[in-house]
Amino acid sequence: MSGRSAITVLAAVVAMSAVPAGVGAAVTAGPSHPDRAGALASPAGKSGAGTAWSAIGPRAIPPAPAGAGKLQAFAVDLANPLVMYAGGGVGPGNAGPFSEAGLFKTVNGGASWQPADTGLGDPSACALWLDQQNPNVLTVGTWFSGIYRSADAGVTWRRVARLGATTGFLQVGSALYAATARGIARSVNAGATWTLIKRTTAPVRALAGSGRVLYAGLDDGTVLARSRAGWRRVLSVPAATVWSIAVSPANPRRVYAVEWNNYHPGDLYATTDGGRSWHRVLRRRAIQVVTFGVNDPSTVYAAPGGALLVSTNDGSAWTVHPGPDVRFLYSWPGRAGTIVVGSDQGLFLVTGYGAVTSSLNGDISSSLLTGLAVSGSEILTAVQDYSPLLSTDGGATWQQFWGTSPPVGEDGTAVFGPSGPTRAYLDTSVGFQYSADGGLTWQSASGLPQSQFSYAGSADLIGTDPASPATLYLATSSRVYRSTDSGASWAPAHWPIRQPSLVVVSPANGRRIYVGSQQSGALFYTTDGGSRWHRSRLTAAGGWPTALAVDPADPRVVLVGLANSAGTGGGVWRSTNGGASFTRADRGIAAGPTLAPFSVWSVGFQPNSARPLVAVATASGAFVSADRGARWQSIRFNAEPRWFTGIAWSGGYLYMSTYGEGVLRVPASRL
Repeated sequence: MSGRSAITVLAAVVAMSAVPAGVGAAVTAGPSHPDRAGALASPAGKSGAGTAWSAIGPRAIPPAPAGAGKLQAFAVDLANPLVMYAGGGVGPGNAGPFSEAGLFKTVNGGASWQPADTGLGDPSACALWLDQQNPNVLTVGTWFSGIYRSADAGVTWRRVARLGATTGFLQVGSALYAATARGIARSVNAGATWTLIKRTTAPVRALAGSGRVLYAGLDDGTVLARSRAGWRRVLSVPAATVWSIAVSPANPRRVYAVEWNNYHPGDLYATTDGGRSWHRVLRRRAIQVVTFGVNDPSTVYAAPGGALLVSTNDGSAWTVHPGPDVRFLYSWPGRAGTIVVGSDQGLFLVTGYGAVTSSLNGDISSSLLTGLAVSGSEILTAVQDYSPLLSTDGGATWQQFWGTSPPVGEDGTAVFGPSGPTRAYLDTSVGFQYSADGGLTWQSASGLPQSQFSYAGSADLIGTDPASPATLYLATSSRVYRSTDSGASWAPAHWPIRQPSLVVVSPANGRRIYVGSQQSGALFYTTDGGSRWHRSRLTAAGGWPTALAVDPADPRVVLVGLANSAGTGGGVWRSTNGGASFTRADRGIAAGPTLAPFSVWSVGFQPNSARPLVAVATASGAFVSADRGARWQSIRFNAEPRWFTGIAWSGGYLYMSTYGEGVLRVPASRL
């Protein structure tokens, strides 16, 4: 099944992926998971020194072998294979969903992992290279900031090259090459300094080589080859991008290239004469990555979504094994038939030329979450590339619902009812689902169109009425629907608002309802349950409303967050007259390097508190205000991602969901 992100801006710039085969509903005890501590200092203000987020999962995602979120960067110390590094970003060839998981290190073969991000200014880690002659030296290619290098085995990092998005490394003899947005770079001192040796008309996404021959794949579908005669173009496929290149260790004239064209079948090309002629192989397979076995050159591995293909006879015949959504393949030197698979579901080991045999994910928390609901010890998340994940014990163990009937789907929004976690609601890629037992089982609703899921990117696609818990509202791709029986059946609300992006009911008055429109970029409100509508004044706002919160202590105060549209607009806006008019209110919120500057995905006031705290989740960080939005301060603390997606206040804690580190939690008293 092809997955699409609930965040429209994100979906527009990255390739979404398929859900893994064989994912079921099982409960697995997770390993011990120390809080993720980092080096980012607490910001000035009321937040106390040393304030830090606790990463609480999802971890050890069932079924076995246990999964994680996207991890497609990998390196291992071959002299001490218990030491490994993993990272999450975009990956080789611009493959898969965007992630800001940063870097992790294990010293016990993957049983447990610790963050290795100190000094890494960009959490989107696309590629890794470890110097096997000096394993203290490690380089990482990042999406926004270029190349970083560590000389102390990942303890600290410094940037060594500003060449744009860097998505691949290749060592040839004593030289190290990098695939960058500006072209092909080379280092002759183990990554300490870099020289751009070949400028290219499009970003370089993939590198491979054998002997003196080097191949480079570009974002515009071009494959370049370098030999003694210099560089030449050997393949060009319009409307495609090169995601992966593999060169036979025994014959540099034998090459495979993945020319990706949005799941178009037959996009794996092969040459046996160094690029003079090419032919398509593995027709009707949307291959994403390919590699040769480093120990056995007649072995080739290729992967479409949800499978691993293995050939032990130079590609003449293939064996198909079920697998995750593969983005990276590492052939382990000295271990015939052994590869490490990096995927949207984490890292896995394949031995004996077969299927996935074991998980290397340990206690990594790297999930890409689009929705979050928390009530006491129950945590419900909407997840990219998984069905929703549920914990009933505060994050110690997790379960998912893929393979259930009805299907539950990925991405979207998760909500608990106003009366507690017994009533739970999801709006995912397969539509709306409701649960009457805290999310353990799910049912489909009646009265909704089949293709109604809204990709507006809002945390507020489902609106609940605290005064009438059985009443729900749902923002679909076309209009708002209403249910009066806790989500079992629905009918159109017949409101004059198209392409709704959010629907929120005031906690003080169930007849005051706010609805945003992605189509017009406007915010509308009603004070009589929907008979008459008023258009809010959002002066020169730009974008479209994606999140809204009403101050529970003063319902005249309304905060709305907007998505960034084509590089303009976005930000947080505040009303002090119940939503009639708004003024910009994002002082202290910085954009930073991100795919969607100033886009806001969730806004939430702390309920039942004397302190008027309100938090926002944005594409460039998490922020909190103690004066109802007049001023904000960063609360990113030690979190690795900048991309925060959801907010939940519960039990004296602030919970936030992220795109790369799962669910984070911090005591509200520390904010």
